Amino acid sequence: MNTQASFQILGICGSLRQKSFNLAALRVAGELMPPGLKLRITGIGDLPIYNFDVQEKGFPASATRLRDEILAADALLFASPEYNWSVGAPLKNAIDWMSRFQPPDGKLNDEPTRKIMTDQMLAFEDWIKRMKRAFA
Repeated sequence: MNTQASFQILGICGSLRQKSFNLAALRVAGELMPPGLKLRITGIGDLPIYNFDVQEKGFPASATRLRDEILAADALLFASPEYNWSVGAPLKNAIDWMSRFQPPDGKLNDEPTRKIMTDQMLAFEDWIKRMKRAFA
């Protein structure tokens, strides 16, 4: 966990659209964070589609970068569109890459996480209120 004065949250958007509502929701989340919480948004658009043949030759720099960002964060906030009752392919692909690092460091299993979808903004507002109370 981060020993600095602020709690570092890494935002990951599951949509690759430049004008994504989910990316907009992450940006608003960053603006609504109470003192002591800092949200930084990272991208996943540069990750290649997961392929074991690629992995055997070495992890792509984009996958290693994302893993390092996750390891440096205190919590993760995912914003993703829902397609066919699941997260979209870009976020699923990022999860596939992150699950391949060995030995597993447990960070993805132990990291406080929250997933928001733009059709779930009321639940997100409730999460922000709980975070504010926790760090008040």
